[in-house]
Amino acid sequence: MRIWRSSTTNSLAVSRRLKAMFDRACAMVIDRALVYGVWLGLGMLVTFIWPGTAKMSLIPMPNPTLFNADQWPWPPVAFLLFIYGLPSLRNVVIITIYVVLTLARYQATPGMRRLGLGLSRPNGERVTWVRIVVWHLVSFLSGLCLGLGYLWALFDSKGRTWHDIAAGVVVAREPCAPLFKLKGESH
Repeated sequence: MRIWRSSTTNSLAVSRRLKAMFDRACAMVIDRALVYGVWLGLGMLVTFIWPGTAKMSLIPMPNPTLFNADQWPWPPVAFLLFIYGLPSLRNVVIITIYVVLTLARYQATPGMRRLGLGLSRPNGERVTWVRIVVWHLVSFLSGLCLGLGYLWALFDSKGRTWHDIAAGVVVAREPCAPLFKLKGESH
């Protein structure tokens, strides 16, 4: 009778890769929540301070008679500005600026730092601006290809995604202090 056993090293390697992918996904969610939260807050603030801005043609409304800005209070209008603005090129530019500036300064975004991740060259050197821009732009392609660029980390021996490979960088655990701490945490 033959009993199939998985090798411990293979299962450990797969579980480490899955954990690394999960950490990277969580970091991306944290970063997007920060950017969109600030964007929503600014939209609500602008609409509150200047209520007339809701009447401007900032919202691509399919039928103006259904969406009369005079009858709506300011939070729903700001919410619509936020929702309709998500897929726009403007937000891609804002996220790109956020990611490039934080990576250039700290070698990690706030979400990455929160989870103890950092971006570096395989030899440990700092990542240059050009590599950061390449890394971020190719990350869009990794997601546009049904996420295959991100899933590639499961098959790569070093756990790298397409954008890591294209930019010649690695995302690894960094011994850096987080930018912010949760209540009751000590580091």
